Amino acid sequence: FRLLGRRGLIAAVLAVPVLAAGLYFGSPAIRERIVESAGHIAEFQAGHPETGDGVRLEFWRNTVGLIRQHPVFGGGTGSYAFEYRQLAEREGLTGERLSDNPHNEYLLIASQQGLIGIALFLALWVVQWRASAQLSPTERHLNRGLVLLMVVGDLFNSFILDNLEGHFYVLLTVALCAGWSRARDGFRN
Repeated sequence: FRLLGRRGLIAAVLAVPVLAAGLYFGSPAIRERIVESAGHIAEFQAGHPETGDGVRLEFWRNTVGLIRQHPVFGGGTGSYAFEYRQLAEREGLTGERLSDNPHNEYLLIASQQGLIGIALFLALWVVQWRASAQLSPTERHLNRGLVLLMVVGDLFNSFILDNLEGHFYVLLTVALCAGWSRARDGFRN
């Protein structure tokens, strides 16, 4: 998009399915993993969540149940592990079906800080995205790429909670956004 504008965006939208199909048919490992995941999801829907993907889906479903108990303010910072342990005792969950992390940052935050917390968390991404318009083109695109990486990654992991990914995000944000005050003051490189 940056180089070719709308034509580049259209080309990318068309190229992604072609690339995905090429990877699916050209890589037995990718094809096997997709077929395996589809089987795990079918097993989960049939009431057998003991598969890898089924366990993750069960974490998500159970976390949504925790969110429903206190949707506005959440259960409090750090409450997820305690509340999930109580739920696991009631439901008879053992082994890998126990969790102190739902493997989804948005669900984790919503369960602990409620709708207010998730709204503030999403506002962080919006502010960082919009404020990066003040940066040089390279810094702007790298910063927005970082935001997109975190937004998508947080769907399947808890990047902010995880030590390495959380520090990665903070350090890159500081490095990429160091020019905000210069840009606001009218100083350009």
